[in-house]
Amino acid sequence: MEEEIENSKNTIIKILTDRLLELHQFFNELLIAPITFLIIVIICMIILLICLAFYMHNKFVGYNLFSYFGNFTYKSQNKYFNPEITYYVCSYGGCGSYMLCDYLRQFGKVEHIHSRSPPIHLEYIGAKNTLNPVYGEWFNGISIPDNELTNYKVIYLYKDPVKAIYSRFSNPDHLLHIQCDSTIKLDQVIKSNKDLYGLEEFFENYTKSNQNRNYHIYCVKYEDFWTHISEFNQQLGLPDIPALYPVKKETPIKEKEKYNKALYKIYKSLIKKMDKMDFIQII
Repeated sequence: MEEEIENSKNTIIKILTDRLLELHQFFNELLIAPITFLIIVIICMIILLICLAFYMHNKFVGYNLFSYFGNFTYKSQNKYFNPEITYYVCSYGGCGSYMLCDYLRQFGKVEHIHSRSPPIHLEYIGAKNTLNPVYGEWFNGISIPDNELTNYKVIYLYKDPVKAIYSRFSNPDHLLHIQCDSTIKLDQVIKSNKDLYGLEEFFENYTKSNQNRNYHIYCVKYEDFWTHISEFNQQLGLPDIPALYPVKKETPIKEKEKYNKALYKIYKSLIKKMDKMDFIQII
């Protein structure tokens, strides 16, 4: 009798133990699922915040985040990198300026600039040496000391304005970056038969000599760059190493070619001025 009672107790204890283990397993699984989900959500949020940070930096400060990484990479890996030299690459966009920036980062620090007018006295870019909120691709009003000017080289890169328009000017943000009315549409330019983007003004601001400037501007014609890289290197004092030359990459935009006739008529005057320029002219 006692043995039966003991067996019954053991059976009941085993059943209870098994049920408790099952409940423990159930609650563990119940907890693991939301915790796993929460971890995934947190990781996605971190990635989203990083992307947002890069976007906000790009929109309100400029492309310097990428420049910092690029400059660090070349500084640590490229024996031709000179940390004392800074290259200013100026353009109205769609002119291969990112290509040129990447090429020059092999030799020094680089700033990508969309300011419409070059200053009389060369200035820093974006937030450098100022607390004022200045977009990272604009001159910021703070003059560079005269004893530092030899460490800066200013390059103005220009290209067939029609091709540049096809490349970048459908983006309202880009129009803001070049200090232009961001509401302007290509159709408006064609209907008005006028250079509403102000590209001729932009071009003249950089290519007309001004004796009051305390620096020189290297005006470079994009279309001729690819056959004159060696000359470009010589003028800028760069080592001429074909293995380091940039690779030409262009994406044709054939669907917009229907606007060619109207746009080339509007920009006829500007193109004539460009055609009269040498591949590289120091202003």
